[in-house]
Amino acid sequence: MPQRVNIREYVEKLKGEGILQKISQADFNEPRAIFIPCADMDRYDDWYSHMKFLFGRPPHPLSQNGGALQITLNPLRKMIFIEDAEDALIAKKANQIVVLSHWPCLIAGKHNMFPDEVIRRTVNAAALVRGYFNSHQKFQMNPIRVFAHFHADYEDALIQPEIDRPMETYSINEQTFLKQGLPDPLNQMSYA
Repeated sequence: MPQRVNIREYVEKLKGEGILQKISQADFNEPRAIFIPCADMDRYDDWYSHMKFLFGRPPHPLSQNGGALQITLNPLRKMIFIEDAEDALIAKKANQIVVLSHWPCLIAGKHNMFPDEVIRRTVNAAALVRGYFNSHQKFQMNPIRVFAHFHADYEDALIQPEIDRPMETYSINEQTFLKQGLPDPLNQMSYA
């Protein structure tokens, strides 16, 4: 990526526009969920602990590098995630799936994505997963709820390891996103 985005400023803008929102326990209707995050070892524990806190129990994780991004990037991985999620939903008697992406991310960097594209693909991944399960006869009596989450890792803390590493995970308000779209992250003041 030739330029870098000030992720802290971009997240604040998205929060102000109602696209990113604080996650609440009230969003979820039961304590069981399938969790599709990135497998990033530096951030995974933060996500997993946060989900465990929200649900009051550990979620059932299905992870690969890129997490939700892989659902939109790779048709084979999309089918693997969906098949694994289907098996887990049935075995764990869950009716919720959380798809999560983050920025910065190894897979996002490999595909030259800025945070707006990561969020866009996360919403698309949630829609693909939701569409599959909502059209699947097996789940008609107990519809599957799918949530899109975005995790921001503030890079300024990465280069100053002595300070607490601020990371935040947000719910993506898909309705607001679909109505107004996302601002260009490069219109924020970038730093090199």
